[in-house]
Formats: sequence, structure tokens, C-alpha cells
Amino acid sequence: MKERKLTIFTPIYNRAYCLNNCYQSMRRQKNKRFVWIIVDDGSTDNLESLVSEWIVDESEFQIEYYRKENGGMYTACSCQSIHLHF
Repeated sequence: MKERKLTIFTPIYNRAYCLNNCYQSMRRQKNKRFVWIIVDDGSTDNLESLVSEWIVDESEFQIEYYRKENGGMYTACSCQSIHLHF
């Protein structure tokens, strides 16, 4: 697998209806050397199942999905350090 050069971080809550726009935009990128980290702040919509499908189907770039208990945007944003510690 290619070395990753960029991390795209998306904290999200109940926005499954619009996240597909982000996904399609990333699929159109010529440079696929990135990882897309999605932190779900306890969504109650179908976000988890949607992202799970993308993870299975996507082969051109890496998608990481983390679900946490709802705590507000600032707690979802603080989760970005999860990726830095691996």
C-alpha cells in the first residue's frame, strides 16, 4: 500500500444524507494518497451502515470510521489524535 501523505478528518453527527457528497468528491481526486477519518459523534441516522459499505467497497483510498458516544463537536474533534498515536 502507498505511503499516506494526507489525513482528511471529518467529525460528524446525523449527516448521513450529505456525507455522500464528500465521499464522491474524494473518489474524484487524482491523488489517492490519503486516509479519510470519520468520527461519528453518536449519530442516530444510518451513517454507520453507509460508511461500512464504503469501507468494504473502496480500494483506492483508506477509510477509517470511529463511533463514539455523543458529546458534541469539540469531543469529536479531540478524537483526531487517535490516528496520530497509531
